[in-house]
Amino acid sequence: MTSTEHSDPLHEWGARTDLLAHSLIGYAVERLKLPKDTRWGPANADALHEALAGAVSPQGIGGHAALRLFRDVLLPACRPMDDPLNLAYVPTAPSHAATMFDLVLSASSIFAGAWEAGAGAI
Repeated sequence: MTSTEHSDPLHEWGARTDLLAHSLIGYAVERLKLPKDTRWGPANADALHEALAGAVSPQGIGGHAALRLFRDVLLPACRPMDDPLNLAYVPTAPSHAATMFDLVLSASSIFAGAWEAGAGAI
């Protein structure tokens, strides 16, 4: 059997994945440039439940729909940790370079919790 006979569509990189990757990276760059919105914060649980209806299903909703849902529904229902309203407690306030490098770390799938898996990161 060849490796393609055991391929998993979830882990294949194709044109759709490439398009989604560019959309996600583009979103991240635009989000870093976006000023904090003082209206962001906890949302009504019933409104969130309604907005998320059907988002989790066996067939999924697709990456672009998930990004839209995150951008338009979930993000505004959260107050980012580096928001100015967190005056007394700022658990994170990384530079833009550090935030972007998180993408590199995530893509590298590094676990620094054990020497065997993450000696270079520890």
